[in-house]
Amino acid sequence: MTLLEICQPLIDYVVECRRRALAGAELNRGDVFTEINRKIDTMREEAANSPELAAEVDKIMLPMVFFVDFMIKEGPFEFSSTWRELGKSMYNELSGDEKFFDILDKELNDPSSAATERLKVMYQLLGTGFSGCYNDQPQELERKLRICALRVGADMHENLISDISDKCAAATDSRALFKSPYKRTRLVFLCSIIFLALALFLNRMAFLRATQELRDLLDECSNLGVDDAIKQSTFEFPRELRMDKSLQKASENVIKAKMQTEKQTPTEGNRL
Repeated sequence: MTLLEICQPLIDYVVECRRRALAGAELNRGDVFTEINRKIDTMREEAANSPELAAEVDKIMLPMVFFVDFMIKEGPFEFSSTWRELGKSMYNELSGDEKFFDILDKELNDPSSAATERLKVMYQLLGTGFSGCYNDQPQELERKLRICALRVGADMHENLISDISDKCAAATDSRALFKSPYKRTRLVFLCSIIFLALALFLNRMAFLRATQELRDLLDECSNLGVDDAIKQSTFEFPRELRMDKSLQKASENVIKAKMQTEKQTPTEGNRL
């Protein structure tokens, strides 16, 4: 197992957290902090069987911590401003924005193969988003990347470029990884309004259809005599509105009384 392979899970986790935050996911600061520390412990455990590899992990750990702190503090997380910096808690380093590049320059001046392995990791960190004190100086950052590329070799450079491109695309992919509960609530509310309006419309149509003959009879009563209108009518109460004979008779009496009252009420012309 190489040094880069040991460091890769932590790099991938930070990139994935950034992607989820960009997509609108709400990440818990405590959960992220715990998972990062767990992955750091795993890195050390995987290198424990090889003293040389364990020493390399210890050397690369500080740049890795600077990378994690930078990506979270400068990222789209709700807890970015309150992040407990690993650099301060683990190494008493307040900020790694400049020191990361001091370490990078030191590794570039070291011609050993071990330094080259560490440069591969740092090159990956730069490619996945770390810019530190060069955040507003993209040309200088590009120059650092080109120098690193000369050390890691052409084949490794191509592999890293491909891998970095995939991870940068994932880190900046704003497509939602989940359906926001707020969007779902709005959709349910809108559907409820539509169904309620439809139910009221259908209920009104059913009522008008069921009472059509009764309303026709009332119209006839307004134009004919009450007794004649009732005799000529073929109206039967719908099953759902049907009353017993006593109630039906009472209804007819009400209609007759109403018509008699209207006949006895003088019109405007008669009063004059």
